[in-house]
Amino acid sequence: MYKCVADIVSAAAREGHEVTEEEAADILDAIAGDIERRIDKIYSQSQEDEIALRRIKLHKQAKINAALQKRNFLINQKRVAGIRQHVTDYVNEGRGTADQAIYDIMVGSLKNYRSGRLSVDSRRQGILNDGAGLLLAELESKNLVQAFSSGELDELIYKAMFDVGPSPSPEAQDIANAIRKVQKNLLDRKNRAGANIGELESYVVRQRHDPNRLRDAGFDKWYDDIFPLLDRAKTFDGISDAAKRREFLREAYNHLESGNFQKTSSVFGEDGKADPLTAFKGPANLAKKLSGSRVLHFKDGASSFKYAQQYSGKPLSTSVLDGIANDAQSIALMEVLGTNPQAMLTRLIDEYNIEGMAKKRLENGMKELDGTTRAVGAQRTRTMGLDGAAISASMRAIQNMSKLGFATISSFSDIASKATLLQRETGRSFLDSYNIAIMDVMKAFNDKQKQEFAYLLGTGTEGFMGSIHSRFGADDQLPGRISKAQQIFFKLNGMQFWNSAQKDGLARVLAADLYLNTKKSFSSIPESQRQTLALYNIGQAELRMFSKLDTKGPDGNDYIFASMIDQLEDADIDPAAAAMFQRTEVTPEMRQAYKDELRTKLSAYYADSADAAVPTPGARERNIMNQGTERGTPLGEALRMITQFKSFPITFVTKGLYRQYYGKQAQGKSGALGVVQLITGMTAMGYVSNATKDILKGREPRDVFTRERAFSGLAEAMTAGGGLGIYGDFLFGEYNRYGQSLTQTIAGPTFGMIDDIAGVYSNMMSGEFSKAASQSINQAFRLIPGQNLFWAKFGIDYLLLYGLSEATNPGYTERLERRVEKETGSEFFLSPSKHGGGIPGALGMN
Repeated sequence: MYKCVADIVSAAAREGHEVTEEEAADILDAIAGDIERRIDKIYSQSQEDEIALRRIKLHKQAKINAALQKRNFLINQKRVAGIRQHVTDYVNEGRGTADQAIYDIMVGSLKNYRSGRLSVDSRRQGILNDGAGLLLAELESKNLVQAFSSGELDELIYKAMFDVGPSPSPEAQDIANAIRKVQKNLLDRKNRAGANIGELESYVVRQRHDPNRLRDAGFDKWYDDIFPLLDRAKTFDGISDAAKRREFLREAYNHLESGNFQKTSSVFGEDGKADPLTAFKGPANLAKKLSGSRVLHFKDGASSFKYAQQYSGKPLSTSVLDGIANDAQSIALMEVLGTNPQAMLTRLIDEYNIEGMAKKRLENGMKELDGTTRAVGAQRTRTMGLDGAAISASMRAIQNMSKLGFATISSFSDIASKATLLQRETGRSFLDSYNIAIMDVMKAFNDKQKQEFAYLLGTGTEGFMGSIHSRFGADDQLPGRISKAQQIFFKLNGMQFWNSAQKDGLARVLAADLYLNTKKSFSSIPESQRQTLALYNIGQAELRMFSKLDTKGPDGNDYIFASMIDQLEDADIDPAAAAMFQRTEVTPEMRQAYKDELRTKLSAYYADSADAAVPTPGARERNIMNQGTERGTPLGEALRMITQFKSFPITFVTKGLYRQYYGKQAQGKSGALGVVQLITGMTAMGYVSNATKDILKGREPRDVFTRERAFSGLAEAMTAGGGLGIYGDFLFGEYNRYGQSLTQTIAGPTFGMIDDIAGVYSNMMSGEFSKAASQSINQAFRLIPGQNLFWAKFGIDYLLLYGLSEATNPGYTERLERRVEKETGSEFFLSPSKHGGGIPGALGMN
């Protein structure tokens, strides 16, 4: 017995692991159990040695996990202590209740107080913009963005990242190196936050498994497809039995097919399975944990690419950006709420005795932050074999493409919201702020460095990822062709250019201001700017650190970009890092963590400010709209249908009115007058928007300066500008901001089609067949994507639609002219009844 124990101690030493005699005896017992359970088999000495080595490795891993458990316990204690202090200060200073304090930590504060906007959500956006921006900026500097996004080099990039040796394509190799750099940074940061993920040499990207494709294939076909592509030694480490290997892949399939891999409520492995780091209590539990967190290792780059082609359906660029987004989500949650965010939230809810609606709001907020609301719902509703979530998302996309042709014209009010933010948070004058907001659009037409600036500032990632549609409703994951069609549509209607010009322009102003502030004494910086920077926990110490950077931008002027933080020397960082961690000795990990924090503060400041200036919903707004429901569930899809096009008024209230009110109050001014200032500016831009839309539709601009039209004209301008949004629609009886009826305004355009169908049916039943035919043509035509693009609307109406409507319903165009004049006070400068014959007229139809 003693000799066996001594052999185990010696074997462990050869593996570089120290094992005591008592521990060796435990391992020996476990080995004996392994052999006893297989009593019918004859073992050779080499097989017994293999069992012994495996047990030694498990024991070694158990010790590592014990250390991880201790480390994560300390991390979580630090996190909960910081949250408790925040809640105490919040309540004692009369800001609100404990649940409001916790909710602000999660989604950001509506009020102004230090660090109030450096929430989990703003951190997530900052980390995403920083990581994706770093990648895209490097590719842009080498003119490789187009090659990366086109997908033409995908297979070569897979091979360059996976396989040893130089790639036959220098471009693919450069793209692969840039991707690796960002992935390594994020991996290291996840590990510093509490994960324990090893760096994989043979790793391309976190595979994006499409649950619909897996579901359609079924397990048997998926198994037959993936099994030959896997590196079996790595994937099935310790599993030699064929039945158990199949069982392991069955478990992986069930997990991936469910869509749960899209959630990040705790630390996840590369296959999306939860890795609960607090569950390690010894070798037995460890073995179970190792089985639960294995990754699916592919043999080579070609195998990984083949699987992606079959079961992802997304180009490599999308998978890489999705992976960065997922990592940003995980990191933000762990850095604020610890290694198990969901457990931390439950602990806080219990500790502060939070119940009822307050508890529900916090739980729903977590679902928004951890990806639950974006994952495919457990019910996975299917219609005629098609996935319900995909059908609903496609219907909303069609509504976007058929209703938002004038969205850029309607977004003129962004000029007012952006100018108001510049006045409030940078101290600029009224005229200077509006000049910047207007000229940013003009300059963007010929700015040669525009795209590079956008990536360096992080504001260009939204356009690259094609997520502009999320500004108008659900943050849908669309089928490939619909997704591409919608991206093309938002380019054609000008929204991609408009959003980019406004957000990039604002972030560039803030980055330039930050540089100028590093050259001033802290007390000489305008109070409004100091208050704003404090919201993102940027103060005198951070500005002193920024002053040490090389700040030249692409245009030769000076800016502060998040990527510049890597320039800082150890000697500059050490005092600040020591203060941050309350330690005297500074480690390389602490230095990097301090850099991470600085980068996140900067990126969050630029991203959050841009999303407020150009109202874009965040976690708070999506929580209001989604109410914690999952995609694909009946309730979840119904809510997403109802809230389509309502994200703007909701965001205007949370990021516009609230910030303006409390921002002015923080400056010792009237919050109410600040709100009036914002609404006045947006109303003025609403009038410009209405006038532009009238001209593009062949009408004279509506008059608001006559006694008869003063009230209604003002109401229309206020509604169009977003000053009252949907609330103005109700107040002034104007239900057609997007050409909608009352039902459509309340229930969303998709449900609003019921009104349209009911109207046609009613006319048919009453014998008004020509009217029913005209309505049918108009309603069917309005569902065609792109038919109402602002630059094509005039030609489509006069060449086609008016003629068809007149042919099916004689007198339609004359009645239209009278109705427009009565409702808006304007006349057509080109009469539809005289010039709207178009194609039908040429064909003799009217």
